[in-house]
Amino acid sequence: MYCLSTDNSYYRTKEDVGPGTSVLKAEQVYGKATVKYYIMAELTEFLKFSKLPVGYERIAFRAKVKSEDVAGDYSAQSDNTYHHDIKIKPDAYIWQITIHPINE
Repeated sequence: MYCLSTDNSYYRTKEDVGPGTSVLKAEQVYGKATVKYYIMAELTEFLKFSKLPVGYERIAFRAKVKSEDVAGDYSAQSDNTYHHDIKIKPDAYIWQITIHPINE
């Protein structure tokens, strides 16, 4: 198995963050959030929190906003295939969490 992903709001971290949680609320727990976006990886955005607890390196959070597919504000970006440290739109919420296996 490569990874396990869910958008079911029943599944949460021990700090009660999961699908449906606003990014603003998650930032209160995990620190400032930015987006990493890579066009070659199925156009996916991943949240990067500044203060994730040790042991959470295998958890990936994805966000979006209700009116659009992307949570990041790309208005000031050039047309690159990889973007990082992108500011997040204020109405963004976590829509999916993914657990990656331990690399051996």
